[in-house]
Amino acid sequence: MAVTRLHQWRKLLPQVPLALLLLIEALLLGYPLVTELPRTLPGNFWHAESAILAEFNWFMLPRLLLVSGFVLMAIGLLLRARAAWLFALMLVLLVTPLLWHSGLVQHGALALSWALVLLLLLFRDGFQGSSVVAGALVTLLIVSALLCYAMVGSLSLGADFIPPILNPMTALYFSLVTMTTVGYGDIVPHTDAARLFTLSIIILGITVFAAALSTLVGPMLNSSMQRIIKGKGRKMKRSGHFLIVGASPLAHNLYESLSQRGLKVTVLLSPESAQQHSLPDDADIVIGETSDTGVLKEAGAELARSVLALGGDDADNAFVVLAMKDLASDVRTVVLLNDNRHLEKIKRCQPDVLIAPQLLGSEILARLLNGETMDKDTITDLLLQGNPAKLSA
Repeated sequence: MAVTRLHQWRKLLPQVPLALLLLIEALLLGYPLVTELPRTLPGNFWHAESAILAEFNWFMLPRLLLVSGFVLMAIGLLLRARAAWLFALMLVLLVTPLLWHSGLVQHGALALSWALVLLLLLFRDGFQGSSVVAGALVTLLIVSALLCYAMVGSLSLGADFIPPILNPMTALYFSLVTMTTVGYGDIVPHTDAARLFTLSIIILGITVFAAALSTLVGPMLNSSMQRIIKGKGRKMKRSGHFLIVGASPLAHNLYESLSQRGLKVTVLLSPESAQQHSLPDDADIVIGETSDTGVLKEAGAELARSVLALGGDDADNAFVVLAMKDLASDVRTVVLLNDNRHLEKIKRCQPDVLIAPQLLGSEILARLLNGETMDKDTITDLLLQGNPAKLSA
Protein backbone atom coordinates (compact mmCIF):
# COMPACT_ATOMS: atom_id res chain seq x y z
CA MET A 1 0.00 0.00 0.00
CA ALA A 2 1.32 3.39 -1.03
CA VAL A 3 0.22 5.01 2.23
CA THR A 4 2.01 2.33 4.25
CA ARG A 5 5.21 2.88 2.29
CA LEU A 6 4.84 6.62 2.87
CA HIS A 7 4.56 5.93 6.59
CA GLN A 8 7.74 3.85 6.51
CA TRP A 9 9.62 6.69 4.80
CA ARG A 10 8.18 9.18 7.28
CA LYS A 11 9.76 7.22 10.12
CA LEU A 12 13.21 8.00 8.67
CA LEU A 13 12.67 11.76 8.92
CA PRO A 14 14.40 13.90 9.98
CA GLN A 15 17.15 11.82 11.59
CA VAL A 16 18.48 9.94 8.53
CA PRO A 17 18.98 12.97 6.18
CA LEU A 18 20.57 15.01 8.98
CA ALA A 19 22.90 12.14 9.90
CA LEU A 20 23.98 11.80 6.25
CA LEU A 21 24.65 15.55 6.00
CA LEU A 22 26.69 15.34 9.20
CA LEU A 23 28.80 12.53 7.70
CA ILE A 24 29.38 14.58 4.54
CA GLU A 25 30.53 17.46 6.74
CA ALA A 26 32.92 15.06 8.49
CA LEU A 27 34.37 13.98 5.13
CA LEU A 28 34.99 17.58 4.09
CA LEU A 29 36.56 18.38 7.45
CA GLY A 30 38.71 15.26 7.45
CA TYR A 31 39.97 15.53 3.87
CA PRO A 32 43.25 17.30 4.85
CA LEU A 33 44.02 14.44 7.24
CA VAL A 34 44.27 12.04 4.30
CA THR A 35 47.15 14.01 2.74
CA GLU A 36 48.89 15.56 5.76
CA LEU A 37 48.72 12.83 8.41
CA PRO A 38 50.77 10.14 6.58
CA ARG A 39 53.40 12.74 5.62
CA THR A 40 54.00 14.17 9.11
CA LEU A 41 53.23 11.19 11.34
CA PRO A 42 56.43 9.52 12.66
CA GLY A 43 56.85 5.83 12.03
CA ASN A 44 56.86 5.00 15.75
CA PHE A 45 54.50 7.73 16.94
CA TRP A 46 53.84 6.58 20.51
CA HIS A 47 57.54 6.34 21.42
CA ALA A 48 58.89 9.12 19.18
CA GLU A 49 60.99 11.72 20.98
CA SER A 50 60.00 15.39 21.11
CA ALA A 51 62.60 16.38 18.50
CA ILE A 52 60.91 14.14 15.93
CA LEU A 53 57.43 15.18 17.04
CA ALA A 54 58.31 18.84 16.39
CA GLU A 55 57.56 18.19 12.71
CA PHE A 56 54.18 16.70 13.50
CA ASN A 57 51.22 19.00 12.82
CA TRP A 58 49.46 18.93 16.18
CA PHE A 59 46.58 20.95 14.75
CA MET A 60 45.47 17.74 13.04
CA LEU A 61 44.77 16.04 16.38
CA PRO A 62 41.83 18.33 17.27
CA ARG A 63 40.66 18.03 13.66
CA LEU A 64 40.71 14.24 13.96
CA LEU A 65 38.77 14.53 17.20
CA LEU A 66 36.16 16.75 15.52
CA VAL A 67 35.75 14.29 12.65
CA SER A 68 35.26 11.48 15.17
CA GLY A 69 32.74 13.65 16.99
CA PHE A 70 30.73 14.18 13.80
CA VAL A 71 30.59 10.42 13.20
CA LEU A 72 29.50 9.72 16.79
CA MET A 73 26.86 12.44 16.71
CA ALA A 74 25.53 11.11 13.39
CA ILE A 75 24.91 7.80 15.15
CA GLY A 76 23.26 9.70 18.00
CA LEU A 77 20.97 11.54 15.57
CA LEU A 78 19.83 8.21 14.15
CA LEU A 79 18.72 7.39 17.70
CA ARG A 80 16.84 10.74 17.90
CA ALA A 81 18.90 11.61 20.98
CA ARG A 82 18.49 15.14 22.32
CA ALA A 83 22.08 15.22 23.59
CA ALA A 84 23.39 14.22 20.14
CA TRP A 85 21.32 16.98 18.54
CA LEU A 86 22.76 19.58 20.92
CA PHE A 87 26.38 18.47 20.46
CA ALA A 88 25.94 18.19 16.69
CA LEU A 89 24.75 21.79 16.59
CA MET A 90 27.71 22.90 18.72
CA LEU A 91 30.18 20.99 16.54
CA VAL A 92 28.82 22.47 13.31
CA LEU A 93 29.06 26.00 14.73
CA LEU A 94 32.58 25.22 15.95
CA VAL A 95 33.96 23.90 12.65
CA THR A 96 32.50 26.56 10.36
CA PRO A 97 35.53 28.89 10.83
CA LEU A 98 37.81 25.87 10.46
CA LEU A 99 36.27 24.98 7.10
CA TRP A 100 36.69 28.58 5.96
CA HIS A 101 40.35 28.51 7.01
CA SER A 102 40.86 25.21 5.17
CA GLY A 103 39.87 26.72 1.84
CA LEU A 104 36.96 24.33 1.35
CA VAL A 105 34.42 27.08 0.72
CA GLN A 106 34.53 26.45 -3.01
CA HIS A 107 33.32 22.90 -2.41
CA GLY A 108 30.19 24.12 -0.67
CA ALA A 109 31.32 23.15 2.83
CA LEU A 110 30.42 26.52 4.30
CA ALA A 111 26.97 26.41 2.70
CA LEU A 112 26.52 22.88 4.03
CA SER A 113 27.46 24.06 7.54
CA TRP A 114 24.88 26.81 7.56
CA ALA A 115 22.28 24.49 6.03
CA LEU A 116 22.97 21.99 8.82
CA VAL A 117 22.55 24.68 11.47
CA LEU A 118 19.20 25.74 9.99
CA LEU A 119 17.95 22.16 9.59
CA LEU A 120 19.00 21.17 13.10
CA LEU A 121 17.16 24.17 14.53
CA LEU A 122 14.14 23.56 12.30
CA PHE A 123 13.76 19.91 13.31
CA ARG A 124 14.81 20.25 16.94
CA ASP A 125 11.47 18.86 18.16
CA GLY A 126 12.23 15.58 16.40
CA PHE A 127 15.08 14.82 18.80
CA GLN A 128 13.64 14.27 22.25
CA GLY A 129 15.01 10.82 22.99
CA SER A 130 17.25 9.87 25.89
CA SER A 131 19.08 6.55 25.92
CA VAL A 132 22.14 4.89 27.37
CA VAL A 133 23.65 4.51 23.89
CA ALA A 134 23.28 8.21 23.11
CA GLY A 135 24.70 9.12 26.51
CA ALA A 136 27.65 6.82 25.91
CA LEU A 137 28.39 8.49 22.56
CA VAL A 138 28.37 11.97 24.08
CA THR A 139 30.48 10.78 27.01
CA LEU A 140 33.02 9.20 24.67
CA LEU A 141 33.31 12.46 22.75
CA ILE A 142 33.84 14.56 25.90
CA VAL A 143 36.38 12.17 27.42
CA SER A 144 38.28 12.02 24.11
CA ALA A 145 38.39 15.82 23.95
CA LEU A 146 39.77 16.03 27.49
CA LEU A 147 42.33 13.33 26.75
CA CYS A 148 43.43 15.20 23.62
CA TYR A 149 43.83 18.41 25.66
CA ALA A 150 45.82 16.61 28.37
CA MET A 151 48.17 14.84 25.94
CA VAL A 152 48.93 17.88 23.79
CA GLY A 153 49.49 20.04 26.88
CA SER A 154 51.73 17.43 28.52
CA LEU A 155 53.92 17.19 25.44
CA SER A 156 54.07 20.97 25.07
CA LEU A 157 55.19 21.37 28.71
CA GLY A 158 57.22 18.15 28.71
CA ALA A 159 60.44 19.71 30.04
CA ASP A 160 58.54 21.19 33.03
CA PHE A 161 57.97 17.71 34.53
CA ILE A 162 60.33 15.41 36.42
CA PRO A 163 61.08 13.14 34.62
CA PRO A 164 60.36 15.00 31.36
CA ILE A 165 57.42 13.92 29.21
CA LEU A 166 59.08 13.34 25.83
CA ASN A 167 56.80 10.98 23.90
CA PRO A 168 53.05 10.38 23.37
CA MET A 169 53.01 7.13 25.36
CA THR A 170 54.30 8.88 28.47
CA ALA A 171 51.85 11.74 27.84
CA LEU A 172 48.96 9.27 27.57
CA TYR A 173 50.00 7.57 30.81
CA PHE A 174 50.32 10.87 32.71
CA SER A 175 47.01 12.15 31.29
CA LEU A 176 45.01 9.09 32.33
CA VAL A 177 46.59 8.92 35.79
CA THR A 178 45.87 12.62 36.37
CA MET A 179 42.33 12.59 34.90
CA THR A 180 41.35 9.72 37.18
CA THR A 181 43.06 11.47 40.15
CA VAL A 182 45.09 8.32 40.91
CA GLY A 183 48.35 10.28 41.15
CA TYR A 184 51.15 7.72 41.50
CA GLY A 185 53.70 10.52 41.88
CA ASP A 186 56.21 9.08 39.41
CA ILE A 187 55.83 12.14 37.14
CA VAL A 188 55.80 15.46 39.02
CA PRO A 189 55.33 19.03 37.68
CA HIS A 190 58.08 21.36 38.94
CA THR A 191 57.12 24.71 37.36
CA ASP A 192 54.11 26.93 38.02
CA ALA A 193 52.85 26.49 34.46
CA ALA A 194 53.02 22.69 34.72
CA ARG A 195 51.33 22.71 38.13
CA LEU A 196 48.46 24.90 36.89
CA PHE A 197 48.08 22.69 33.83
CA THR A 198 47.96 19.57 36.02
CA LEU A 199 45.33 21.19 38.26
CA SER A 200 43.21 21.96 35.20
CA ILE A 201 43.34 18.29 34.15
CA ILE A 202 42.30 17.17 37.64
CA ILE A 203 39.38 19.61 37.84
CA LEU A 204 38.18 18.85 34.31
CA GLY A 205 38.61 15.11 34.89
CA ILE A 206 36.45 15.13 38.02
CA THR A 207 33.81 17.25 36.25
CA VAL A 208 33.75 15.13 33.10
CA PHE A 209 33.55 11.80 34.92
CA ALA A 210 30.79 13.10 37.21
CA ALA A 211 28.85 14.34 34.17
CA ALA A 212 29.49 11.05 32.38
CA LEU A 213 28.11 9.12 35.34
CA SER A 214 24.91 11.16 35.37
CA THR A 215 24.59 10.91 31.58
CA LEU A 216 24.83 7.13 31.60
CA VAL A 217 22.91 6.40 34.79
CA GLY A 218 20.21 9.07 34.25
CA PRO A 219 18.45 7.42 31.29
CA MET A 220 18.52 4.03 33.01
CA LEU A 221 16.93 5.47 36.16
CA ASN A 222 14.40 7.39 34.07
CA SER A 223 13.46 4.24 32.17
CA SER A 224 13.06 2.30 35.41
CA MET A 225 10.87 5.01 36.93
CA GLN A 226 8.70 5.08 33.81
CA ARG A 227 8.17 1.33 34.05
CA ILE A 228 7.28 1.57 37.74
CA ILE A 229 5.11 4.70 37.73
CA LYS A 230 3.67 4.85 34.23
CA GLY A 231 3.17 1.16 33.65
CA LYS A 232 5.52 0.75 30.69
CA GLY A 233 6.79 -2.77 30.48
CA ARG A 234 4.24 -4.28 32.82
CA LYS A 235 3.58 -7.78 31.53
CA MET A 236 -0.19 -7.62 31.84
CA LYS A 237 -2.83 -9.19 29.65
CA ARG A 238 -4.87 -6.33 28.27
CA SER A 239 -8.24 -7.23 26.75
CA GLY A 240 -11.73 -5.81 26.56
CA HIS A 241 -10.39 -2.31 27.17
CA PHE A 242 -10.51 1.01 25.37
CA LEU A 243 -7.16 2.06 23.92
CA ILE A 244 -6.76 5.84 23.71
CA VAL A 245 -3.88 6.98 21.51
CA GLY A 246 -2.72 10.56 22.06
CA ALA A 247 -2.68 13.28 24.70
CA SER A 248 -5.11 15.86 23.36
CA PRO A 249 -7.63 17.54 25.71
CA LEU A 250 -10.33 15.27 24.27
CA ALA A 251 -8.19 12.22 25.09
CA HIS A 252 -7.73 13.36 28.70
CA ASN A 253 -11.43 14.11 29.17
CA LEU A 254 -12.47 10.81 27.60
CA TYR A 255 -10.07 8.93 29.88
CA GLU A 256 -11.68 10.53 32.94
CA SER A 257 -15.21 9.83 31.69
CA LEU A 258 -14.53 6.17 30.89
CA SER A 259 -12.64 5.64 34.16
CA GLN A 260 -15.50 7.12 36.18
CA ARG A 261 -17.80 4.53 34.58
CA GLY A 262 -15.53 1.72 35.74
CA LEU A 263 -14.34 0.81 32.25
CA LYS A 264 -10.82 -0.42 31.53
CA VAL A 265 -8.73 2.18 29.70
CA THR A 266 -5.15 2.07 28.39
CA VAL A 267 -3.43 5.18 27.05
CA LEU A 268 -0.70 5.03 24.40
CA LEU A 269 1.58 8.08 24.32
CA SER A 270 4.52 9.06 22.15
CA PRO A 271 7.80 9.77 24.00
CA GLU A 272 7.29 13.50 23.39
CA SER A 273 3.75 13.69 24.78
CA ALA A 274 4.64 11.38 27.68
CA GLN A 275 6.84 14.10 29.16
CA GLN A 276 4.00 16.60 29.56
CA HIS A 277 0.75 14.69 30.08
CA SER A 278 -1.48 15.22 33.11
CA LEU A 279 -2.95 11.75 33.51
CA PRO A 280 -3.17 10.19 37.00
CA ASP A 281 -0.18 8.28 38.35
CA ASP A 282 -2.15 5.04 38.44
CA ALA A 283 -3.16 5.27 34.77
CA ASP A 284 -2.25 2.33 32.54
CA ILE A 285 0.14 4.07 30.15
CA VAL A 286 2.24 2.62 27.35
CA ILE A 287 4.97 4.83 25.86
CA GLY A 288 6.27 4.35 22.33
CA GLU A 289 5.80 5.12 18.65
CA THR A 290 2.01 5.35 18.40
CA SER A 291 1.74 3.88 14.89
CA ASP A 292 4.21 1.04 15.48
CA THR A 293 2.44 -2.32 15.39
CA GLY A 294 4.75 -3.73 18.05
CA VAL A 295 3.85 -0.94 20.46
CA LEU A 296 0.16 -1.32 19.61
CA LYS A 297 0.42 -5.03 20.41
CA GLU A 298 2.01 -4.18 23.76
CA ALA A 299 -0.95 -1.92 24.47
CA GLY A 300 -3.33 -4.80 23.68
CA ALA A 301 -4.78 -3.21 20.54
CA GLU A 302 -5.70 -6.62 19.06
CA LEU A 303 -8.00 -7.39 22.00
CA ALA A 304 -9.32 -3.87 22.62
CA ARG A 305 -12.98 -2.93 22.36
CA SER A 306 -12.00 0.20 20.45
CA VAL A 307 -8.83 2.00 19.43
CA LEU A 308 -9.33 5.75 19.59
CA ALA A 309 -6.75 7.88 17.75
CA LEU A 310 -7.23 11.17 19.60
CA GLY A 311 -3.87 12.86 19.12
CA GLY A 312 -3.38 16.49 18.22
CA ASP A 313 -1.84 15.69 14.82
CA ASP A 314 -4.12 14.42 12.05
CA ALA A 315 -1.26 12.66 10.25
CA ASP A 316 -0.35 10.67 13.37
CA ASN A 317 -4.00 9.77 13.90
CA ALA A 318 -4.29 8.58 10.31
CA PHE A 319 -1.21 6.38 10.64
CA VAL A 320 -2.65 4.81 13.80
CA VAL A 321 -5.76 3.81 11.82
CA LEU A 322 -3.63 2.40 8.99
CA ALA A 323 -1.51 0.43 11.46
CA MET A 324 -4.67 -1.04 12.99
CA LYS A 325 -5.87 -2.10 9.52
CA ASP A 326 -2.72 -4.21 9.24
CA LEU A 327 -2.72 -5.43 12.85
CA ALA A 328 -6.39 -6.12 13.60
CA SER A 329 -8.85 -4.86 11.02
CA ASP A 330 -11.82 -6.20 13.01
CA VAL A 331 -11.15 -3.86 15.96
CA ARG A 332 -13.24 -0.70 15.86
CA THR A 333 -11.23 2.47 15.15
CA VAL A 334 -12.24 5.99 16.09
CA VAL A 335 -10.24 8.95 14.81
CA LEU A 336 -10.26 12.62 15.82
CA LEU A 337 -10.20 15.29 13.11
CA ASN A 338 -8.29 18.38 14.27
CA ASP A 339 -8.19 20.34 11.01
CA ASN A 340 -11.21 20.41 8.69
CA ARG A 341 -8.90 20.63 5.66
CA HIS A 342 -7.81 17.04 6.31
CA LEU A 343 -11.34 15.60 6.31
CA GLU A 344 -11.17 13.86 2.92
CA LYS A 345 -7.67 12.51 3.58
CA ILE A 346 -8.74 11.03 6.91
CA LYS A 347 -11.81 9.47 5.29
CA ARG A 348 -9.55 7.65 2.82
CA CYS A 349 -8.05 5.75 5.76
CA GLN A 350 -11.54 4.30 6.33
CA PRO A 351 -11.87 4.60 10.11
CA ASP A 352 -15.03 3.14 11.59
CA VAL A 353 -15.90 6.45 13.22
CA LEU A 354 -14.60 9.93 12.44
CA ILE A 355 -15.22 12.56 15.11
CA ALA A 356 -15.13 16.18 13.94
CA PRO A 357 -15.89 18.46 16.93
CA GLN A 358 -14.82 21.61 15.07
CA LEU A 359 -17.29 20.95 12.27
CA LEU A 360 -19.98 20.32 14.85
CA GLY A 361 -19.29 23.55 16.72
CA SER A 362 -19.20 25.74 13.62
CA GLU A 363 -22.37 24.18 12.18
CA ILE A 364 -24.33 24.47 15.43
CA LEU A 365 -23.28 28.10 15.85
CA ALA A 366 -24.22 28.92 12.25
CA ARG A 367 -27.64 27.30 12.61
CA LEU A 368 -28.31 29.07 15.90
CA LEU A 369 -27.36 32.42 14.42
CA ASN A 370 -29.65 31.74 11.46
CA GLY A 371 -32.56 30.60 13.62
CA GLU A 372 -32.57 27.04 12.27
CA THR A 373 -33.63 24.05 14.33
CA MET A 374 -31.55 20.94 14.89
CA ASP A 375 -32.62 17.43 15.80
CA LYS A 376 -30.68 14.62 17.44
CA ASP A 377 -29.85 12.86 14.18
CA THR A 378 -28.39 16.02 12.64
CA ILE A 379 -26.12 16.63 15.63
CA THR A 380 -24.97 13.00 15.65
CA ASP A 381 -24.19 13.06 11.94
CA LEU A 382 -22.22 16.31 12.23
CA LEU A 383 -20.25 15.06 15.21
CA LEU A 384 -19.32 11.62 13.95
CA GLN A 385 -18.92 12.21 10.20
CA GLY A 386 -19.21 8.44 9.83
CA ASN A 387 -21.31 5.49 10.98
CA PRO A 388 -22.92 6.30 14.36
CA ALA A 389 -24.01 2.70 14.79
CA LYS A 390 -20.39 1.53 14.98
CA LEU A 391 -19.65 3.84 17.90
CA SER A 392 -22.09 2.05 20.19
CA ALA A 393 -21.62 -1.40 18.71
